[in-house]
Amino acid sequence: MAKKTTTNDVLDKNNPLSALRAEIDGIDDKLLALLVERAKVVEKVGKVKASMAPAEGKRSIIRPGREARMVRRMVKESDGKLPPTVVAHLWRTIISSAINIEEHANISAVATHENSECYWMAREYFGAFTPTTKRSSTMEVVRDIVEERATVGVLPVWDEESPKPWWTRLVDTENPPYVFAKLPFIKLAPSKKSPMFSIGYVQPEATDDDHSLYVLLLEETITFDSAKPHVEEILKVPFTVIEHYRQVGSPNMRYYLLDFEDYIDPKDARLAACTDRLNKKYAKNANARLQFLGAYASPIVIGTEAGEEEAPNVKAQ
Repeated sequence: MAKKTTTNDVLDKNNPLSALRAEIDGIDDKLLALLVERAKVVEKVGKVKASMAPAEGKRSIIRPGREARMVRRMVKESDGKLPPTVVAHLWRTIISSAINIEEHANISAVATHENSECYWMAREYFGAFTPTTKRSSTMEVVRDIVEERATVGVLPVWDEESPKPWWTRLVDTENPPYVFAKLPFIKLAPSKKSPMFSIGYVQPEATDDDHSLYVLLLEETITFDSAKPHVEEILKVPFTVIEHYRQVGSPNMRYYLLDFEDYIDPKDARLAACTDRLNKKYAKNANARLQFLGAYASPIVIGTEAGEEEAPNVKAQ
Protein backbone atom coordinates (compact mmCIF):
# COMPACT_ATOMS: atom_id res chain seq x y z
CA MET A 1 0.00 0.00 0.00
CA ALA A 2 1.37 3.39 -0.93
CA LYS A 3 2.21 5.73 1.92
CA LYS A 4 -0.38 8.44 2.45
CA THR A 5 0.91 11.90 1.74
CA THR A 6 -0.01 14.52 4.30
CA THR A 7 -0.03 18.26 3.97
CA ASN A 8 3.06 18.44 6.10
CA ASP A 9 4.85 16.00 3.78
CA VAL A 10 4.05 18.23 0.83
CA LEU A 11 5.19 21.33 2.67
CA ASP A 12 8.33 19.57 3.85
CA LYS A 13 9.38 18.92 0.26
CA ASN A 14 9.74 22.65 -0.14
CA ASN A 15 11.60 23.00 3.14
CA PRO A 16 15.44 22.85 2.88
CA LEU A 17 15.53 21.23 6.35
CA SER A 18 13.28 18.37 5.29
CA ALA A 19 16.07 16.05 4.07
CA LEU A 20 18.17 16.73 7.17
CA ARG A 21 15.24 16.00 9.48
CA ALA A 22 14.57 12.76 7.61
CA GLU A 23 18.24 11.87 8.05
CA ILE A 24 17.97 12.51 11.80
CA ASP A 25 14.84 10.32 11.97
CA GLY A 26 16.72 7.55 10.21
CA ILE A 27 19.60 7.82 12.67
CA ASP A 28 17.13 7.70 15.58
CA ASP A 29 15.64 4.49 14.15
CA LYS A 30 19.13 2.94 13.96
CA LEU A 31 19.96 4.05 17.51
CA LEU A 32 16.79 2.47 18.85
CA ALA A 33 17.44 -0.75 16.94
CA LEU A 34 20.98 -0.91 18.37
CA LEU A 35 19.74 -0.29 21.91
CA VAL A 36 17.19 -3.10 21.52
CA GLU A 37 19.95 -5.35 20.18
CA ARG A 38 22.15 -4.37 23.14
CA ALA A 39 19.35 -5.22 25.58
CA LYS A 40 19.07 -8.68 24.04
CA VAL A 41 22.81 -9.24 24.55
CA VAL A 42 22.46 -8.10 28.18
CA GLU A 43 19.76 -10.73 28.67
CA LYS A 44 22.18 -13.35 27.34
CA VAL A 45 24.87 -12.10 29.72
CA GLY A 46 22.48 -12.54 32.62
CA LYS A 47 21.73 -16.14 31.60
CA VAL A 48 25.43 -16.96 31.24
CA LYS A 49 26.16 -15.49 34.69
CA ALA A 50 23.36 -17.55 36.19
CA SER A 51 24.73 -20.75 34.62
CA MET A 52 28.33 -20.08 35.68
CA ALA A 53 27.74 -19.62 39.40
CA PRO A 54 24.86 -19.87 41.86
CA ALA A 55 23.33 -16.72 43.27
CA GLU A 56 25.54 -15.22 45.95
CA GLY A 57 22.84 -14.24 48.39
CA LYS A 58 22.84 -10.50 48.82
CA ARG A 59 25.47 -9.82 46.13
CA SER A 60 24.32 -7.50 43.31
CA ILE A 61 25.31 -7.94 39.65
CA ILE A 62 26.53 -4.31 39.50
CA ARG A 63 30.11 -4.11 38.16
CA PRO A 64 31.34 -0.66 39.27
CA GLY A 65 34.80 -0.97 37.73
CA ARG A 66 33.55 -2.01 34.30
CA GLU A 67 30.88 0.69 34.37
CA ALA A 68 33.45 3.38 35.20
CA ARG A 69 35.79 2.20 32.44
CA MET A 70 32.92 2.18 29.97
CA VAL A 71 31.86 5.74 30.75
CA ARG A 72 35.45 7.01 30.71
CA ARG A 73 36.04 5.37 27.32
CA MET A 74 32.90 6.86 25.81
CA VAL A 75 33.76 10.33 27.11
CA LYS A 76 37.26 9.97 25.66
CA GLU A 77 35.98 8.64 22.31
CA SER A 78 33.51 11.53 21.94
CA ASP A 79 36.58 13.75 21.47
CA GLY A 80 34.72 16.95 22.34
CA LYS A 81 32.17 16.55 19.54
CA LEU A 82 29.51 16.14 22.21
CA PRO A 83 29.64 17.70 25.69
CA PRO A 84 31.26 15.09 27.98
CA THR A 85 28.48 15.49 30.53
CA VAL A 86 25.91 14.53 27.88
CA VAL A 87 27.92 11.47 26.80
CA ALA A 88 28.45 10.35 30.40
CA HIS A 89 24.80 10.76 31.37
CA LEU A 90 23.63 8.94 28.24
CA TRP A 91 25.83 5.95 29.03
CA ARG A 92 24.86 5.95 32.68
CA THR A 93 21.22 5.66 31.56
CA ILE A 94 22.09 2.81 29.21
CA ILE A 95 24.09 1.03 31.94
CA SER A 96 21.34 1.48 34.52
CA SER A 97 18.72 0.10 32.14
CA ALA A 98 20.95 -2.94 31.59
CA ILE A 99 21.24 -3.48 35.36
CA ASN A 100 17.46 -3.48 35.61
CA ILE A 101 17.27 -6.13 32.90
CA GLU A 102 19.53 -8.44 34.91
CA GLU A 103 18.06 -7.73 38.35
CA HIS A 104 15.24 -5.72 39.89
CA ALA A 105 17.32 -2.93 41.40
CA ASN A 106 15.94 -0.40 43.85
CA ILE A 107 17.55 2.51 45.65
CA SER A 108 17.44 3.89 49.18
CA ALA A 109 18.56 7.53 49.44
CA VAL A 110 18.73 10.15 52.16
CA ALA A 111 16.23 12.92 51.53
CA THR A 112 15.03 15.51 54.02
CA HIS A 113 13.00 18.71 53.70
CA GLU A 114 16.23 20.67 53.95
CA ASN A 115 18.36 18.58 51.58
CA SER A 116 17.33 16.12 48.87
CA GLU A 117 20.62 16.08 46.93
CA CYS A 118 21.21 12.36 47.51
CA TYR A 119 17.76 11.49 46.18
CA TRP A 120 18.20 13.45 42.97
CA MET A 121 21.77 12.23 42.50
CA ALA A 122 20.59 8.63 42.92
CA ARG A 123 17.98 9.15 40.19
CA GLU A 124 20.54 10.81 37.93
CA TYR A 125 23.18 8.10 38.34
CA PHE A 126 21.05 4.95 38.57
CA GLY A 127 18.21 6.12 36.34
CA ALA A 128 14.94 7.91 37.03
CA PHE A 129 13.18 4.62 36.14
CA THR A 130 14.82 2.78 39.07
CA PRO A 131 12.50 2.80 42.13
CA THR A 132 14.00 5.09 44.76
CA THR A 133 12.89 5.33 48.38
CA LYS A 134 13.48 8.47 50.43
CA ARG A 135 14.90 8.01 53.92
CA SER A 136 15.27 10.67 56.58
CA SER A 137 18.60 9.42 57.96
CA THR A 138 21.83 7.74 56.88
CA MET A 139 21.33 4.91 59.37
CA GLU A 140 17.97 4.08 57.75
CA VAL A 141 19.70 3.80 54.38
CA VAL A 142 22.37 1.49 55.82
CA ARG A 143 19.66 -0.61 57.45
CA ASP A 144 17.79 -0.90 54.13
CA ILE A 145 20.90 -2.37 52.51
CA VAL A 146 21.84 -4.71 55.35
CA GLU A 147 18.26 -6.00 55.61
CA GLU A 148 17.99 -6.35 51.80
CA ARG A 149 15.18 -3.84 51.36
CA ALA A 150 17.27 -2.00 48.76
CA THR A 151 20.00 -2.90 46.29
CA VAL A 152 21.92 0.36 46.57
CA GLY A 153 22.09 3.16 49.11
CA VAL A 154 23.09 6.75 48.40
CA LEU A 155 24.09 8.88 51.36
CA PRO A 156 26.32 11.89 52.13
CA VAL A 157 29.97 11.40 53.00
CA TRP A 158 29.48 13.49 56.12
CA ASP A 159 26.30 13.34 58.18
CA GLU A 160 26.00 16.34 60.47
CA GLU A 161 22.60 15.24 61.73
CA SER A 162 23.75 11.95 63.27
CA PRO A 163 25.81 11.71 66.48
CA LYS A 164 27.52 8.61 65.07
CA PRO A 165 28.90 8.42 61.51
CA TRP A 166 26.99 5.97 59.30
CA TRP A 167 30.18 4.23 58.16
CA THR A 168 30.86 2.96 61.69
CA ARG A 169 27.82 0.69 61.22
CA LEU A 170 29.68 -1.00 58.37
CA VAL A 171 32.65 -1.61 60.67
CA ASP A 172 30.41 -3.15 63.32
CA THR A 173 28.40 -5.35 60.90
CA GLU A 174 29.50 -8.97 60.41
CA ASN A 175 28.74 -9.11 56.69
CA PRO A 176 28.86 -5.45 55.70
CA PRO A 177 28.03 -3.88 52.36
CA TYR A 178 30.79 -1.91 50.64
CA VAL A 179 31.18 1.61 49.35
CA PHE A 180 31.53 1.14 45.58
CA ALA A 181 31.03 4.58 44.02
CA LYS A 182 31.53 8.25 44.79
CA LEU A 183 28.98 10.69 43.39
CA PRO A 184 28.69 12.76 41.40
CA PHE A 185 30.78 10.63 39.05
CA ILE A 186 30.65 13.42 36.48
CA LYS A 187 31.85 16.43 38.39
CA LEU A 188 31.75 19.96 37.05
CA ALA A 189 34.36 22.32 38.45
CA PRO A 190 33.73 24.47 40.31
CA SER A 191 30.91 22.53 41.97
CA LYS A 192 28.95 23.19 45.14
CA LYS A 193 27.52 19.66 45.27
CA SER A 194 28.43 17.78 48.42
CA PRO A 195 30.14 14.41 47.81
CA MET A 196 28.11 11.25 48.32
CA PHE A 197 28.87 7.54 48.51
CA SER A 198 26.96 4.59 47.08
CA ILE A 199 26.91 1.46 49.21
CA GLY A 200 25.62 -2.02 48.55
CA TYR A 201 26.45 -5.69 48.41
CA VAL A 202 28.57 -4.91 45.37
CA GLN A 203 32.14 -6.09 44.87
CA PRO A 204 34.45 -3.07 44.36
CA GLU A 205 36.72 -3.39 41.33
CA ALA A 206 40.01 -1.80 40.34
CA THR A 207 40.31 0.49 37.32
CA ASP A 208 43.29 2.62 36.31
CA ASP A 209 42.31 5.47 38.63
CA ASP A 210 40.79 4.60 41.99
CA HIS A 211 40.51 5.36 45.68
CA SER A 212 40.22 2.86 48.53
CA LEU A 213 38.49 3.39 51.86
CA TYR A 214 39.80 1.79 55.03
CA VAL A 215 38.95 2.35 58.66
CA LEU A 216 41.95 2.41 60.99
CA LEU A 217 40.96 1.34 64.50
CA LEU A 218 43.25 2.29 67.37
CA GLU A 219 42.95 2.35 71.12
CA GLU A 220 42.30 5.88 72.29
CA THR A 221 45.64 5.98 74.12
CA ILE A 222 47.44 5.72 70.74
CA THR A 223 47.50 9.02 68.88
CA PHE A 224 46.89 9.11 65.15
CA ASP A 225 49.96 11.30 64.65
CA SER A 226 52.16 8.55 66.10
CA ALA A 227 50.54 5.83 63.96
CA LYS A 228 50.42 7.80 60.70
CA PRO A 229 54.15 7.49 59.76
CA HIS A 230 53.94 3.69 59.98
CA VAL A 231 50.90 3.59 57.69
CA GLU A 232 52.66 5.87 55.20
CA GLU A 233 55.92 3.91 55.30
CA ILE A 234 54.42 0.47 54.79
CA LEU A 235 51.54 1.15 52.40
CA LYS A 236 53.34 3.88 50.42
CA VAL A 237 50.02 5.27 49.17
CA PRO A 238 48.96 8.88 49.85
CA PHE A 239 45.83 9.20 51.94
CA THR A 240 43.62 11.68 53.73
CA VAL A 241 41.49 11.35 56.83
CA ILE A 242 37.86 11.89 55.88
CA GLU A 243 36.45 11.67 59.40
CA HIS A 244 37.16 10.16 62.80
CA TYR A 245 34.98 8.93 65.64
CA ARG A 246 35.46 8.01 69.30
CA GLN A 247 33.84 4.71 70.21
CA VAL A 248 33.21 4.40 73.93
CA GLY A 249 33.82 0.90 75.23
CA SER A 250 36.35 -1.30 76.92
CA PRO A 251 38.75 -0.08 75.78
CA ASN A 252 37.77 3.22 74.20
CA MET A 253 38.61 3.17 70.49
CA ARG A 254 39.19 5.72 67.75
CA TYR A 255 37.91 5.04 64.25
CA TYR A 256 39.68 6.89 61.41
CA LEU A 257 38.12 6.78 57.95
CA LEU A 258 41.05 6.88 55.50
CA ASP A 259 40.81 7.61 51.77
CA PHE A 260 43.80 6.13 49.87
CA GLU A 261 44.65 7.44 46.41
CA ASP A 262 44.85 3.99 44.80
CA TYR A 263 43.13 0.63 44.83
CA ILE A 264 44.40 -1.50 47.73
CA ASP A 265 43.12 -5.04 47.64
CA PRO A 266 41.86 -6.26 51.05
CA LYS A 267 44.23 -9.25 50.66
CA ASP A 268 47.27 -6.99 50.21
CA ALA A 269 49.98 -8.24 52.59
CA ARG A 270 50.96 -4.66 53.43
CA LEU A 271 47.77 -4.22 55.44
CA ALA A 272 48.63 -7.02 57.88
CA ALA A 273 52.23 -5.79 58.03
CA CYS A 274 50.99 -2.33 58.98
CA THR A 275 48.75 -3.48 61.83
CA ASP A 276 51.42 -5.93 63.04
CA ARG A 277 53.92 -3.07 63.19
CA LEU A 278 51.54 -0.91 65.23
CA ASN A 279 50.60 -3.69 67.64
CA LYS A 280 54.24 -4.64 68.23
CA LYS A 281 55.31 -1.06 68.72
CA TYR A 282 52.70 -0.47 71.39
CA ALA A 283 53.04 -3.91 73.02
CA LYS A 284 49.70 -4.99 71.51
CA ASN A 285 47.94 -2.21 73.35
CA ALA A 286 47.02 -0.50 70.11
CA ASN A 287 44.40 -3.11 69.12
CA ALA A 288 45.18 -1.82 65.65
CA ARG A 289 43.10 -2.97 62.70
CA LEU A 290 42.61 -1.81 59.12
CA GLN A 291 39.16 -2.70 57.85
CA PHE A 292 38.21 -2.47 54.19
CA LEU A 293 35.19 -0.20 53.71
CA GLY A 294 35.17 -0.16 49.92
CA ALA A 295 36.69 1.45 46.85
CA TYR A 296 35.54 3.71 44.06
CA ALA A 297 36.63 4.85 40.62
CA SER A 298 37.86 8.45 40.66
CA PRO A 299 35.15 10.77 39.32
CA ILE A 300 35.55 12.49 35.97
CA VAL A 301 36.20 16.19 36.55
CA ILE A 302 35.20 18.59 33.78
CA GLY A 303 36.19 22.23 33.71
CA THR A 304 38.53 24.35 35.82
CA GLU A 305 38.23 26.26 39.04
CA ALA A 306 37.44 29.29 36.90
CA GLY A 307 34.52 27.38 35.45
CA GLU A 308 35.96 27.22 31.93
CA GLU A 309 35.00 24.16 29.90
CA GLU A 310 37.97 21.99 29.05
CA ALA A 311 38.85 18.38 28.27
CA PRO A 312 37.82 16.00 31.08
CA ASN A 313 40.46 14.29 33.20
CA VAL A 314 39.91 10.84 31.75
CA LYS A 315 42.74 8.32 31.83
CA ALA A 316 43.13 5.99 28.87
CA GLN A 317 41.58 2.57 29.56
